[in-house]
Amino acid sequence: MRLGASFSARRASARGLDDRAAFRRLLELGLSPLRLSTYWDEVDQAGYGELDWQLAEAGRAGREVLLSVGMKAQGWPEFAIPERFVPTTRRGGGVGGSDLRQEVIGLVERTVERYRDMPAVIAWQVENEPLNRSGPRRWWIAPELVRDQLAAARRADPGRPVVLNVFAAFNAWLDVVSSRHGLRRLLGTARYRCEVEALGLLEPGDILGLDVYRRIGYQRLWGRRFTSSRRWRDDAARWREQAAAEGKRAWIIEAQAEPWEPGLRVGQAPGSCQPEDVIETVEAFREVGHEAVLLWGVEHWLAQDASGDGSWLRAVERLIEGR
Repeated sequence: MRLGASFSARRASARGLDDRAAFRRLLELGLSPLRLSTYWDEVDQAGYGELDWQLAEAGRAGREVLLSVGMKAQGWPEFAIPERFVPTTRRGGGVGGSDLRQEVIGLVERTVERYRDMPAVIAWQVENEPLNRSGPRRWWIAPELVRDQLAAARRADPGRPVVLNVFAAFNAWLDVVSSRHGLRRLLGTARYRCEVEALGLLEPGDILGLDVYRRIGYQRLWGRRFTSSRRWRDDAARWREQAAAEGKRAWIIEAQAEPWEPGLRVGQAPGSCQPEDVIETVEAFREVGHEAVLLWGVEHWLAQDASGDGSWLRAVERLIEGR
């Protein structure tokens, strides 16, 4: 099983890290493949310089890269649309109007053409959880536009697979909140599942990406509360098998490897994820036959290490040694 990670310079900077030093430290760990994102607003304003550097460094270190491209990227607020292209779509609505459509398809084409000759790049991820509601406006991307973006990536580089990721089923409440279908998600009909929609947009040889989180915290007046996914392991196995039956593959694109909870204070033990949980999660994915698992949380591990808590890095190093 291939063990990789996602990395965002923006998330690293938000944790008080030097983003380039953090990326070099990640390369030293030996995780591969690495998922990097094309931030459209950054490219529009400053060009591809930062992404050029990341890909060159990854190539020199012998790491493989899964590169995401589109209007969504890793980390809150997820949508990274240049200001002049931001749509007026209502809260909770689907984006994909004609002007925005042409611009984002052009971004996909230019980005794939720019990097298709780099051996380090092994696949193109189109958007980031495009079929799920996300960001401060709870937008989602119209499936028709996602289909056109996938086609643009394939035209620009027919030789590599494309990846489409989804926020995997968690529990009834969060499934409704994250679904573009709202309460219809509770009907249990396959057509309202984002995993089914994503598989329908992919072709044989392509990759279904699953973003899997086991435990999430939220704040109430009386303190922190937590909600858990009880079927994350079984669902991961199910969708791997379904993808294989259709001639496609399934990867764990985001495996929870950091806490997800508000108001976590320095020195306070997280309730949503501990270092030992990361080891348990990866071993479970290994047992059900997943070929690739990308950890989510490298910026957290490095920030904790910088503050004197090396437990997260030690857990990841144990996984790397046991791989």
